[in-house]
Amino acid sequence: MSVEALVSAVREVAARIGLELQWELAGDDDDLRWLYELHVIVERPGPAHSRYSTLPLHRFAAETLDQREEAYRIASAVAAELGLPLHGPPIEDHGGWGESAWIRAQTKGPLVAYPLRWEASWWTDGGKQNDARGNEHVMADSGTEARFALHRRLAAQFAARPLTLRLFDGDTLVDNGTLGAPYPRELPPIDEVRATALRSLCRAPEIAKQLVAEVPALSPRALMVAFEDAFDLWSFDKLAPLAQWRRGEIDDAELDREITPRIADKRADWDRPRVLREAHRAGKSIAAHLREERRAGANMIQLHRALREAFDISFGDAKLFVDDCQDGRNDSRLDAQLKAHPRS
Repeated sequence: MSVEALVSAVREVAARIGLELQWELAGDDDDLRWLYELHVIVERPGPAHSRYSTLPLHRFAAETLDQREEAYRIASAVAAELGLPLHGPPIEDHGGWGESAWIRAQTKGPLVAYPLRWEASWWTDGGKQNDARGNEHVMADSGTEARFALHRRLAAQFAARPLTLRLFDGDTLVDNGTLGAPYPRELPPIDEVRATALRSLCRAPEIAKQLVAEVPALSPRALMVAFEDAFDLWSFDKLAPLAQWRRGEIDDAELDREITPRIADKRADWDRPRVLREAHRAGKSIAAHLREERRAGANMIQLHRALREAFDISFGDAKLFVDDCQDGRNDSRLDAQLKAHPRS
């Protein structure tokens, strides 16, 4: 983009007070490249400050010193033409903290009203979904804090779980998260639920009947939570047939058609912790086992989760274990690390 085109673009921006080159990363995990992104600093409430925000204009390659010098040459020419100050990282740096360093350096701004739109969705004990929505003006010193404050208030207002909250700034989705339901304390441990599934060939009606037999007052929602947690099924709304079955609205055959295939399809993931524990008790190499799983295309997140469920280790240690097990020369060291951390 030419200096003239950039100058024209900046002149279209109201309340402009400066320009800034900010660090950005582009590419995938195997080919990440540092970029400079040229922004206009404007005096209006933004996500990081109640007085200031920035608008992106153009990206420049910034991997080499020559590329960074060229980006600064163009940005400086634009700033000089417009009579605006130019801010940016030291040209000698190769990468750094993204977003606006200039805004981070400013003192905290006043409280202003941030307009946000929200949607809430939750599940009743009867296993039915309810929804609510609204608009708020949240007083805060940044857009990020406004979202946090509204999220906290809505989480307290709607106590049922799971609860999904979606926040919008205009038409832009700025927050989308679910607060999960705790596993019902009245139910048997997850390992026992999975053992029932293995004995019943993953048949959803047989698993559900066993849970109801152990807890006759089991609510439809609690039954859905049990299946979600035991079998890593995630999408809670897709478990609605369990609530319908518990309410007597569908029969065993329909529940079997709706849920059993999903349990069976996910077996490799939800049964992995048991497989790892049995391999460990048999003296087999967990590192070699996970290496084969990786080669077979197993999901990395599921490998981390299973390793942490089977062994009392941190997320960081689990991630390093799964990364390092690619090299068979690490097997003895990795397996030795697990010997002191079996989870009972």
